[in-house]
Amino acid sequence: MKSSTKLLVATTILALLAPSLRAGGTLKEARDTWLKGNYDEAQEIYSALLKDAKLRVPASIGLSKALQSEGEYDEALGVLDAALKDAPKDLDLLARRAELLHYRGQWDDAEKTAQKVVAEKEDHFLARYVLAMLERERGNLAAADEQFRWFVRTYTKRNNDDKDITDADELLLVGLAAAEYARYHHQSDQFDFLVNELFPDALKKDKLFWQAAYEPGRIFQEKHNKAAAERAYTRTLALNPRAAEVF
Repeated sequence: MKSSTKLLVATTILALLAPSLRAGGTLKEARDTWLKGNYDEAQEIYSALLKDAKLRVPASIGLSKALQSEGEYDEALGVLDAALKDAPKDLDLLARRAELLHYRGQWDDAEKTAQKVVAEKEDHFLARYVLAMLERERGNLAAADEQFRWFVRTYTKRNNDDKDITDADELLLVGLAAAEYARYHHQSDQFDFLVNELFPDALKKDKLFWQAAYEPGRIFQEKHNKAAAERAYTRTLALNPRAAEVF
């Protein structure tokens, strides 16, 4: 058999196997694929996982993020709305929906949805962060300041109680909120803590979590440390070469 024919056969076999491999993917595999910037493949894995009722909620959230990464906001929202028909009271779905509505500028709906979540679970990080950002963007700085302060206090209290936050996504939200709080109160030492401890800690929790490498770059750039910012952005692109935020 000629080498070209062998290559064609091998390619065909892989193509036939690919759907079954994706169908057998896990939530971690899907998330890792998304974080690496392989958005189409991540969408396929998440879509396959939707068939499992036990995984439908986290798979829907993941799929919405993978779609958002390619600017498909309508499709992302549609995935969440479809999942909410089966689980209308799921707080994580509602919070993710509030986040997406906020991105799209639908502030009233975003606020209403996030408030619904916080009413049921006061310490839901994502819903609280959405509310904080809405206050900031509406110019309600005192209210925003209080919302951002909640994250700082919660992080400190859990640390003091030996109940450290271990979820990378939650650590990222704490870092983002703490940065806003530091800006309001001119706490330069807080930025040192964020770039040297908190964001690196989030990256340790999830070694592919490029967002935790990206945010220090933004802070360095804000502080006019271009060399450090470039190093952070380069590290981010090493994790996800398709991270549009960096470009």
